[in-house]
This record gives sequence, C-alpha cells and structure tokens, in this order.
Amino acid sequence: MHISPNPMLRPRETVRSRVASAVRDVASDLRFAVALVCISLSDEAYSQTISKVFEVSPPEVTSKVSFGSVFGVRELRNGRVLVNDGARRQLVVLDESLSRRSVLLDSVPGAALSYGPTAVPLISINADSTYFVDVQSSALLLIGPTGTIDRTIAPPRASDIPWLITRQSGVDDKGNLIYRSQGPGAKVDPDTPSAAMLTRLLVPDSSPIIQASFESRRLDTIAWYKTGAQQTWKVDNGVSGKVLTLFINPVTTIDDWAVLSSGKVAIVRAQDYHVTIFDHGKVSNGPKLPFAWRSLSETQKQEIIDSARRVRDVETAKASAQGKLPPATQLSPGGVRIRTRDLSGAPGSPSSGDATLKFESVGTRALPDYLPTIRSGAAMADFEDNLWILPSTSDQSRSGELIYDVVGSNGQLKHRVRLPLGRSIAGFGRNGTLYLMHRGADGWNLERAKVNQK
Repeated sequence: MHISPNPMLRPRETVRSRVASAVRDVASDLRFAVALVCISLSDEAYSQTISKVFEVSPPEVTSKVSFGSVFGVRELRNGRVLVNDGARRQLVVLDESLSRRSVLLDSVPGAALSYGPTAVPLISINADSTYFVDVQSSALLLIGPTGTIDRTIAPPRASDIPWLITRQSGVDDKGNLIYRSQGPGAKVDPDTPSAAMLTRLLVPDSSPIIQASFESRRLDTIAWYKTGAQQTWKVDNGVSGKVLTLFINPVTTIDDWAVLSSGKVAIVRAQDYHVTIFDHGKVSNGPKLPFAWRSLSETQKQEIIDSARRVRDVETAKASAQGKLPPATQLSPGGVRIRTRDLSGAPGSPSSGDATLKFESVGTRALPDYLPTIRSGAAMADFEDNLWILPSTSDQSRSGELIYDVVGSNGQLKHRVRLPLGRSIAGFGRNGTLYLMHRGADGWNLERAKVNQK
C-alpha cells in the first residue's frame, strides 16, 4: 500500500493554515483507513486488455545507511545519489555504492547550510540538477550535477513559496518553473437564506498548474486539475456561540500530475483514468487506461464512513496532544476550540473570536459509486519521458506488492511493473534504474535496481 507523505506545516502559519494542515493530516489518516476497509471489497473484471507486467531484478546495491524518511531521490552525474531526508531535515549525498554519505544541508537552525524548519520536496530541473527551496530566505538553491550548491536563485514570485514546499513541482524544457498555485477562494453557498444564522462556505475542488518564467517573471496557467471533493464549511452563529463544522469526505476522486523529462506536463485524470498531455499549448488526451474497478455498495460506503469517523476522532485528539493545532486551541466535548481569525476570507465568513471547530462526515450519497483510481502522490516521472502511476487497486498484485502503470509521453500504457513486496519507488536513475525504499530496523533504506524486461 502506498501512502504519500503528509503535507508539512509552513513557516509563519496563520491559524487558518495550521488548522488546515491538521485537517489534511487527519484526512491522510482517513485515506489510510479507507484503504484498509477497501482491501476486502470484491474485484470486478477489467474492461480492457491487461498489459505486460515486468518484474524488478534483485537490487544491485543496498544502502549501508538509513534515513528517517525518504522525501525524494536524485541520481547525480557521477553516480552519486542525493537523498532528501525530510524527517531528519537533512539533504544527504551518497557515494555510488550507497555506503558513504556526506551531509549537504543539516537540521541545525540558523546555520549557513541549514535545511530549514520543515520538510521540502526536491524540484527536478533536468537529468542531474535540482532546486531546493530555502524557506528561511525565500529563495531556491541550485544543486548542481556533482551534488554541490552552485548558486541561489530568486523564485519568479516569492509569495508562491508555500506552494513549492507543500506540493510537487517541476521545471520544463525551457527552464520555466511548473507548480500548483492558489485556486479560487471559498464562496458562500447561494442556497443559504440571507437572513439565516447559518452560513455555508463552499471551497472549490480544483487548482491551477502554473508556468512561471524566471526571466520575465510572467505567470501563465497551463491547466486545472481536481484536488479533492468540494469542501463545505458550515458556520453557525447561534446564541450559544460560533460553531464551525467541516464536512469531510473520506473517499474523494483527485487528479495527479508530473513534469516529464521532455518538459511536457502530464495530468492523470482520475475520473475515468486517462492521461492528458500539455506540450506548450498543445493538448492531447490518451485513451482510458485499464483499471480494476471496484464498486462501492451502500453498506460498504457506510462502513467506510464509520471507520473514518473513528480514525478522525483518534487523530484529532492526537494532533492536539502533539501540538499540531494552534496554541490557542483546545479539545472540548463539542469539538476543538479555536480562534476564527483568518479561517476564511469569503463574504459572510466568521470574524475574529472564539469558536468551536467540528469535523463531520458526509453522507453515503456524497461518496462515489466506485473506488477512486488513484491517491495523492500517485504520479512520478522517470528519465525516459515516462509517467509512472500507482493505481489504488490492482488484480495483478500477488501478495500485496505495488503495481505501477508506466505510461508514455503520448498518454498510452506501455507496460506495468511489479515491485518486490514492501518496496515503493523513491526516485529514478538513468537507463531504467529504479531507487526503491523499504523500512528496516533502523529506518528507511535505499536499493538500486532495474526492471527486468526480458
């Protein structure tokens, strides 16, 4: 089972961002609970021809050092490997044998080469260069092909730094920065009576992918993609105090995307499982990809909601105990007490003051009739202009191994790859090289292996 890393809190958070981060953490755990429930769901036959499945050869080498987490891997020109350890706040360079390491950025705060206060994804520039977001200086560090910091670059728009550190980004063949940006803000539900004490805020379900030029500082929207189900906030300005209720859908259909090695942007459209390719103004849609569709009955939907509710209650209490909620918040019998300032900028939204934040599950009608095709973090690009997609289900997994769909730059499925049990992809190298990660006794370890296409 693939569980993507949770988005990390960003510096100088407002109350809104910290509550939102806590909600995303809870939502991630809800997806995990949903996955557990759905393991027992009955399979349906594929509607299309199944592609060839290749195995991964035994690892050529295994790392002698372990990591707190592997938040991304980049193969360098000289055979060395750049590893992003987000948990320990370190950027590490391993030698070709994966046995010796040197620390490029460390977790020491305030140091000249400090990693920073939060885990940050790597941004691939080309075959062997990388951008790293320096949160403290709101700049990009250019890490060259030999694993050294060559220079510091100002981003096209500094205000978009939060989007670079919470989501994947990329660089196209013209050197433009490609990333997800801010979508439209919450809007008041038009069906809300104007004189009601109750206000419903609707948060859109899509966000734009932006192309930003370093030279001109111009920003252009490449495409929009689905980032989740439309969220609904209910604001009750009753006589007993302000109550904010967020309705959570534990099963949402979301798209994912990546920048291919050719500079094209590939978006996985999860609704019918196909890939859309954006190539500097040209748009093409690949065919629907074969998928093991699993229907959800009303009983199964209710089981998922009930399971998610139990996880939600446990994780909300854990988030409070671990300090993931704002300092002014506290758990109460009716929910979480918070300060409402900056929670939403929409008309009719609550003003500053104390309020109770509650989480509620949507009803079964809001859940899809079929299990979504992918989860967040499902799409990755390799060095050969391919998009690797991890579907949420597969009939070709023998004992729980992960099966990746490998899609070409034309949006068509080329083949599938079955990983060894307990492994997932951390990154790619040249000539079909894979860097796999697995949990060992002392943390996460890396393996270098190749796909056996014989």
